[in-house]
Amino acid sequence: MIELQQKILKMLFYAQLLIEANDDLRGTDFYKGKVKQHANVLTNALNKELSRQLKAIHEADPEMYINIMNNIDELLENMGRAELGDMVMVNQIFEHYKNNREDWNNLFQLELQKVKE
Repeated sequence: MIELQQKILKMLFYAQLLIEANDDLRGTDFYKGKVKQHANVLTNALNKELSRQLKAIHEADPEMYINIMNNIDELLENMGRAELGDMVMVNQIFEHYKNNREDWNNLFQLELQKVKE
């Protein structure tokens, strides 16, 4: 089930990046309102697929859930603004992280924000 959730999240990330990339083209001949409309429909459908799992995570630890979702949003925004060459470097950093988590954990600590109620 976790593998399926990861695949659905991956589609959700791509859909969100598509929406943001299309928005960046607003005011040009390349902007397409229909692309945004269809990407929003796709994003909503994917959110419905994940809603049960996301609700369970939120109920178990609301603060962790909000922090994770905020960080995912920030990551997607950063990816959407990154230059293409930067993405190669970011991918290499991520691959190094996956293969050497202990090294990275010694350099960085997970930082969560206190959620205001």
